[in-house]
Amino acid sequence: MSNFKDHFSVSSSSYATYRPEYPEEMYHFLYSFLNGRDVAIDIGAGNGQASKALAKHFKKVWACEPSQQQIAHAYHLPNIEYLCVRAEATGLSNQIADIITVAQAIHWFDLEKFWLEVARIARPGAVLAFWTYTKPYFHNDFDVALQAFYNFIQPYWPEDRKFVDEGYASIHAPFECLEICEFAIRRKLSFEQFHRYLSTWSALKNLREAGRETDLNSALAQLGIHWNKYCQSEMMAISPIFIKVYRVGMPSIA
Repeated sequence: MSNFKDHFSVSSSSYATYRPEYPEEMYHFLYSFLNGRDVAIDIGAGNGQASKALAKHFKKVWACEPSQQQIAHAYHLPNIEYLCVRAEATGLSNQIADIITVAQAIHWFDLEKFWLEVARIARPGAVLAFWTYTKPYFHNDFDVALQAFYNFIQPYWPEDRKFVDEGYASIHAPFECLEICEFAIRRKLSFEQFHRYLSTWSALKNLREAGRETDLNSALAQLGIHWNKYCQSEMMAISPIFIKVYRVGMPSIA
């Protein structure tokens, strides 16, 4: 987790359309820890899924994202300002944030530098929250087919994907831990929608770049056959969210 590797600019339009939204109850859970609601800073903001939700409850949201292509496809609201900056060097003023959020991105960061940046931009007693979601489950036999597909693409994920698969279990911020818990994303999908969501996975881009597009298309076709065995229209996809919440102080980095 160090130098910025741009895995998503090429699919930024699809990312904006087909990546899921996070549940409202998760945000209300986070807000229960806050001392104020003036400024939120969303880091690794992508095209602003979390920024858009935060904007409903904060006067100002700074959305920090190193990919200009992601920002070009971002959600825009009057109180969201996008910055094309790295997580470890946002350029924002000292002690301005009531909450700092990282949605599905912290595994790409240089963590030691990021913790120092968090301590710098956080107001005293501010909250840091970061979360990830893993592959969806359908709670029927389609899960077996999806796991086989996942095993097929596994070698083509970027190395830091392992932190997502473990639900961020090994990522610990050097601040006071307030809560570690789970939520879930629930959404009904057609196979076309699910297929387009899969297209935003960086492993599929890497497979194509490795010259295995024919193999990938065959695997996706098999997945479609299995989908149609269990459903001719939509199925409920449930993706677990793993979230960690901290009270920010001076980081204790060895």
